[in-house]
Amino acid sequence: MKISPLAKALRQAASEIAIPLYERARAGDMAALGVEEKRPDVDYMKDKKNLVTQADREIEHFFAARMQELAPGGSVFLGEESVADVYKDVAQRLEGQDQILCVDGIDGTTAFVNGTDEFTIICFRTLRNEVVEAAIYRPMTREMIYGTKEGGVNYMRFADDDFNSVPDFVTKVSFEGAEAASITSTHKIDASGIVVRPAKNPGNLASLRNTFTQAVGHRYSGWDFFQLLRSHAENVEQPRELETSFIIFDEGSSPPWDVGAGVALTRWAGGYDYLPQHGFDVRYDHHVTQPQLVVVTSKALAGQIYNFTQHNLVK
Repeated sequence: MKISPLAKALRQAASEIAIPLYERARAGDMAALGVEEKRPDVDYMKDKKNLVTQADREIEHFFAARMQELAPGGSVFLGEESVADVYKDVAQRLEGQDQILCVDGIDGTTAFVNGTDEFTIICFRTLRNEVVEAAIYRPMTREMIYGTKEGGVNYMRFADDDFNSVPDFVTKVSFEGAEAASITSTHKIDASGIVVRPAKNPGNLASLRNTFTQAVGHRYSGWDFFQLLRSHAENVEQPRELETSFIIFDEGSSPPWDVGAGVALTRWAGGYDYLPQHGFDVRYDHHVTQPQLVVVTSKALAGQIYNFTQHNLVK
């Protein structure tokens, strides 16, 4: 199977930048990571959500230099580290642009710095304000979730780090045929095996998320989406702890570099997303950062979860 230029670029960035830096750090050369604070008023040793590494910077430069190859024609590059103030600049940078390439060089920087493999590289491309291609790559296991608006979503696994190689395993990712589910008055989602543990005075989405055994997030956005999509890849053995049916993002914001690719891939696989603060029919928009987001494998299950939250969350 021939992979797209975007998918190949993700693999090349991992092979030439992320993996070498990761391995140098694992060998004791932590200075190679070039860790800095995203904000000067934050002590990154105390608030590791604000880390930025040399890998983040170099991967953004890598993609920015390949804009005409990956997004030919008039286009704009948007990377997490290239936006100084995410809450003010995102809409302004995206508004009216015909084509956008958006990259998160290292999603899960804390995992990357600490030497665990739950970090990903995320990228998506838009055309006339609509996401048309997206990918999430997990470098240390050589696994990729890749999809297009027209072609659907695939899970791909590679045998080595040669970015010119083709995947040795490819299979479809789809939520079709998933067991029907519904939430009962006893706080269980039937048929799918998702059990809701009754929460004491649930006051927000964080406490609600902690009541569902098959919900994920908010750990690292790329990892959450990777886990959700991989658990529905055909003919792929799934560890029980990775079987998930929805993601609840309840902290901070959901900027496009974190969730834009994952939302698009989930929609193309047959899933549904909504913004709980605005209502069940209000979908995620990659132009604007959002404080809360729920992503589910089906609209029917999303409706059940939404109704459950409306009756059980403290207003």
